[in-house]
Amino acid sequence: MPKSLQKVLANSSGSLSKLFKSHKNWSLIRV
Repeated sequence: MPKSLQKVLANSSGSLSKLFKSHKNWSLIRV
């Protein structure tokens, strides 16, 4: 796998985890 692609994947997964955390917070607020 190209290094650049690994970087992109790592960045996107980091963003996804951030989005998921914020989504979890929103779910807690909505409950």
